[in-house]
Amino acid sequence: IDSHTAGEPTRLVIDGLPVIKGNNLKQKTKYFSNKLDNYRSILTGEPRGHAPMHAAIYIPSNSKKSDFGLILMSALGYLDMCGHALIGSITSLINSKKLSFKNSKNLIKIETCAGIITVTTNWDKKNIKSISFVNQKSFSIKEDFIINIPEYGKFTVNFAYGGLWYIIVNSKEIGIKIEKKNLNKLIIAGKKIRMKINSRIDKIKSKIQLPEKFPQTLFFDEINSKYGRNFVTSDELGFDRSPCGTGCCARLALMYSQGKIKEKQNYIQKSIIDTSFNTRIVKVSKNGNILPEITGSAYITGINKIYL
Repeated sequence: IDSHTAGEPTRLVIDGLPVIKGNNLKQKTKYFSNKLDNYRSILTGEPRGHAPMHAAIYIPSNSKKSDFGLILMSALGYLDMCGHALIGSITSLINSKKLSFKNSKNLIKIETCAGIITVTTNWDKKNIKSISFVNQKSFSIKEDFIINIPEYGKFTVNFAYGGLWYIIVNSKEIGIKIEKKNLNKLIIAGKKIRMKINSRIDKIKSKIQLPEKFPQTLFFDEINSKYGRNFVTSDELGFDRSPCGTGCCARLALMYSQGKIKEKQNYIQKSIIDTSFNTRIVKVSKNGNILPEITGSAYITGINKIYL
């Protein structure tokens, strides 16, 4: 079942794959990666897919802690978590009648490699209106990091984790506003920033273990205290049409560490095509980690049979 969430595509697979062995979702993901990775290429790559395509494999639950699991993947590889794919997958399952509810609060527990994600479904009478999910912990590295790229001069970047790692840059720092007419400029800038940072990861002061490389750059515009705009770019995926679910979580973590947002405060994060996610922090731990909530809508775009 194909869908788009705020403009970004997801392909949910509910049947037809070989047996995926493992006792839990992490084991099943590892097995899929080692033994069945060609299916990831088939589902997300050309000619059946394209660079931005994400895929989610529906895994029936064998645990009382979750209703089902999702193996999440893209051209980047296997993802611990992906906000837009989660929203798209649940919307597809509900609208195709593959998912029914066991409780009156419309709560769903979904197992991902990032942990158990709690989801609330929001309805407009009989139709699904939106999906809200509380992600696993998100956090930022507090120290600003200054880099120098000749085209943009010296500017500050930050680093945060929201299910995936991000280099976060205020677009004003490089003088490029997040608008569709600046799409190619932002993609080029994102690549140059990643190259600079990934060649200097050992210079970043952090008590938290960093990734071997940062896969994505998140640019943001601060519109006002209630709204912001995101643009995420990577080598493998090109750019995100949505505000980016895990990117929104990382952005909230950075905002909280900078004193720009409070717990329970609503903050709307828009995309380069003006779609949006409603976001907020639902809980803050003693060490400053946050639990972010993201709300967004998805729409089915097709029901397919994929031939090998």
